[in-house]
Amino acid sequence: MQAGNVEARLAHLETSLRRTRLALVSVALVGILALTGGSLLARASSDAITARAFTAHEFNVIDERGRVRASLFLTADGPALTLLDELGRGRASLFLTADGPALALADERGRDRASLFTTADGPALALYDERGWDRASLFVYEGHEGLALSDAFGRVSFGGP
Repeated sequence: MQAGNVEARLAHLETSLRRTRLALVSVALVGILALTGGSLLARASSDAITARAFTAHEFNVIDERGRVRASLFLTADGPALTLLDELGRGRASLFLTADGPALALADERGRDRASLFTTADGPALALYDERGWDRASLFVYEGHEGLALSDAFGRVSFGGP
C-alpha cells in the first residue's frame, strides 16, 4: 500500500468519525429537548388554564382521585348544575327549566328530601320523608299562599291558607 493512499483513507475515516459524533450529539440533544419539552408541556397542562371564555356541552369538576364531584350540563329543558358526594350520588342540583328555576337537595342515599322551585303560578317549597313522600309543602299559587302537611301514609293532615 502506498503511504498517500493510507493517509487519504485515514483522513476519510477521521472525517466520517467526526460526522458520526456530531450526529450522535445532535440526536442526544434533540432527545433531551424532547423529554424536557414534554415534561414542561405536561406540567403546563396540569396547571390552571386562564381564558376569557370556555365553551363546552358539559363541564365536570373532578377530585384528586378522578371522581366527578360537580357537573354543569344541559338537559332538554335547560342548564343544570349537580353536586355529587364522594360515592357519586347527586346531593344538590340546580335546574333552570321552561317552568322556572328549581333546587333539589338529596340525602346520603340520593333520595330527594327538599325542593324549592318557581313556576309561572308561583314559588313552592316541598319537604320529603326518607321514602321520598311529600310531607310538607309551602306554596304561593296565583297570589294565594298555602300550606299542606301530610301524614306517613301521604294523606293530607293539614291544609290551608
